[in-house]
Amino acid sequence: MVGRVRKFSKAVSNSAERVHRLQGILGEIDYRGFEYSLQEMSDGNGELYISVRIEWPAPDRDDDDKPMHFGYSPFHCTGEEDERTLINAVYDSIRAVEEHERAEMFKFRGKRVFDPHANL
Repeated sequence: MVGRVRKFSKAVSNSAERVHRLQGILGEIDYRGFEYSLQEMSDGNGELYISVRIEWPAPDRDDDDKPMHFGYSPFHCTGEEDERTLINAVYDSIRAVEEHERAEMFKFRGKRVFDPHANL
């Protein structure tokens, strides 16, 4: 299965060509049913960027009987990056997702010892 790219959400005006290019690249990435969506954003100072949101099925951290939910891990780009840079950014985001999920699910004597949501 090739990766799914969900609908593009347009918040500000950006180049449709860049968005189309990103959708094409993301659509060719296949990893465990993860999905990708794009949203144009502004930093408030007139600079435009594109937020790439990665979504994945994940079990509820506190209740195994609850249905799967989708977590997300956004990163930002201009849409002008070369293909390798974009693929590396997606890969790094997926690596962070997997690390986060592993930390949530790892338990010692029934307790999460690497809980990414716990305060120190």
